[in-house]
Amino acid sequence: MIHQDVDEVELLEESVNLRRRAVELTPLEDPDYHTQAAELAGSCMELYEGSSEFHHLDEAIHALHLATKAPTIDDFPTRSELLWQYALWKQMRYHHTLDLSDFETALSTYADARDMRPAHHTSQAYMLEIMGVAWLEYYRITKGHCSLEKAFELLQKGASSRCSPALSRVHASATWAKSAADLNHTSAIQAYGAVFDMVAEMVWLPHDLKDIRLLIWNTCARHRLAAISSACAIGRGDLSKAVEWLDAGRSLVVDLLLQLRMPLEELRVKFPSLAQDLERLSRDIDSGFAEISRPLAPKLAEYRAPQAEQEEFDNFVRWGRQRSRAEEQLHQDILDRNRLLVHIRSQPGFSRFLMHRRLEDMIPAARNGPVILLNVTSSSCDALILRSSAPSVIHINLPGLDFDRVKTLSKDFSGLLSSEGRGSRRDARHMAVRHTGAGGSDKTFRRILGELWRKITLPVLKFLGYKKICNPSSSENLPRVWWYPTGPLSQLPLHAAGIYDRSDNVSITDYVVSSYAPMISALLPSSAPSSPVIPHPSLLAIRATETEFQSLPGAIDEVRRMQKVCGSAITTLEGQDATVESVLSGLQICDLVHFACHGVQDINFQSALLLSDGRLEVSRLVHERLPNARFAFLSACETAMGDREFPDEVDHIAMTLLSAGFKGVVGTLWSIEDRDGPRIAEEFYSYMFRNSNGSVDISDAAFALHRAVRQIRESGASFVRWLPFIHIGI
Repeated sequence: MIHQDVDEVELLEESVNLRRRAVELTPLEDPDYHTQAAELAGSCMELYEGSSEFHHLDEAIHALHLATKAPTIDDFPTRSELLWQYALWKQMRYHHTLDLSDFETALSTYADARDMRPAHHTSQAYMLEIMGVAWLEYYRITKGHCSLEKAFELLQKGASSRCSPALSRVHASATWAKSAADLNHTSAIQAYGAVFDMVAEMVWLPHDLKDIRLLIWNTCARHRLAAISSACAIGRGDLSKAVEWLDAGRSLVVDLLLQLRMPLEELRVKFPSLAQDLERLSRDIDSGFAEISRPLAPKLAEYRAPQAEQEEFDNFVRWGRQRSRAEEQLHQDILDRNRLLVHIRSQPGFSRFLMHRRLEDMIPAARNGPVILLNVTSSSCDALILRSSAPSVIHINLPGLDFDRVKTLSKDFSGLLSSEGRGSRRDARHMAVRHTGAGGSDKTFRRILGELWRKITLPVLKFLGYKKICNPSSSENLPRVWWYPTGPLSQLPLHAAGIYDRSDNVSITDYVVSSYAPMISALLPSSAPSSPVIPHPSLLAIRATETEFQSLPGAIDEVRRMQKVCGSAITTLEGQDATVESVLSGLQICDLVHFACHGVQDINFQSALLLSDGRLEVSRLVHERLPNARFAFLSACETAMGDREFPDEVDHIAMTLLSAGFKGVVGTLWSIEDRDGPRIAEEFYSYMFRNSNGSVDISDAAFALHRAVRQIRESGASFVRWLPFIHIGI
């Protein structure tokens, strides 16, 4: 409250006078004494917050101190909550007075308040984190080494408080890790390891996808936990941890579906009773958190009315008893679930159940070529190259780039696309005449792609020993690499990096065939390995009905060219037949699918493909089981562009298809022009269906796209036409 109306201030002052008189008239032994004193404290604090007059803070602290001394109250929860509030206010007082005794009183009172709570209470992690942060502040004031060790001891206890909600433990772990890294404390590596083990476990709790996304933002994304932890591990020479943590903090929602749901299904098969118990306890814990979601200590100012009704007080007491029972049940459920997880992890094949992947589990992702993880922080830009041979991880420092510079490049690129009007495929059609590939936009493309080439992709390719291929149109001779960008790098077209402003252009496409890896699990072999070769492929092509607001003049030609190339292997759903239900039914039986329709990118898993009778949202796709799914081509706008606010939480449509079971996906970063869709599709499927026996190898998809895009580019097309097509996955 910055200021208050004069009348409101007068009412508060009158309330304080009345409450002050009530405290004076109430004997210390009276059962209502602590309530009267706490109400006085709350009113004084409200006056202080509105006026910033220091004497109001002093009176609030004094009144609260009186409340804590009442002999009729129980230690828990009442005295504990009053003491906790008293400690918070004493720490606040120090910031005004700089009197160290205020801070020291706060520290000792925090400890007293916590000691009055049961050792198994669900608030332990929260309280230990607050206490740890307070001791860190005290260390910064006094520079005493013992204070620093005390702070990290408390934070570590908070992180390991198994009786507390996972979210509270993650917060405590994250505070511990970040503080340890900032202060170069030896516990930093241990702290980050604790964070990511708990994040994996926490995300699995049965929240809905929107809540999970918000939870991830509050715990990981907002603080760039993965990037900072990986940089910390690099700085300490622990490259294994650097890779593990960078991957553990990326695409948590989709990785939940790709990685965590898979072992749960395996658990259902091998140990159905354990799976059933785990699901039940997780649901109970989730609902238990909701039931006790009120703050640890209610705002004391809420009880300031002098004429408060006895019924209101009785209701508060009743609520306190109900909450205590709910907390006891929640504590028991958490203990039961923790014991169950220990038991599950003792079973063969489940030792890492609901825990982040270790490096040895990631190495198979690089079986067909290196995976290049790119991490950028405020101090550096680093490449971590994951390989199938020893050494399995190689670190390359990329000088000249840092977080701010990459953010600028990302912002420039986003502005460039906006100036090109890349909002929908219909917009692209109307603007095709205007964008000829000459002028300011191509100049900006060249500048951004040139910087990506000089500072990122060329140093990596040189280190790997890759050479420019004399005849790159023959893509079979090119090695494959998987780019794994993080943070703002995720919004930049690394697959097209190069020098395009001279006669002897050079680009990444002359050296390698590029794919993207949104997460390591997307490249790992499935638990039931299968050959990438499909002897008798079934391709489903989908073209939605055109409407006044959804024009697709190139889609008809696109599907016709595919029919000519693929012959009897293709089945189509076109026009009114391309409904949500018919498409979902078709996805159950096809090996390959091609969407020639509009797509829209949105947050909270509301991105969708636009079909004839409505939206096929990714929130529905992620729950589908597609037993035959192998490859998908999304010839729709913005199907592979993630959310700029959540660059590491990759939940675009292409990624969703990977989570639904497809091994590889072609998508677009922005709206494509209708004349390009048919050409790309024809060239792509001509290569995929080139075998005389009719078989298709899905690992050829990246090569097929490489060839098709090169033909568009070499025909003189502008950057905005050929650059949006990318391959993701295997």
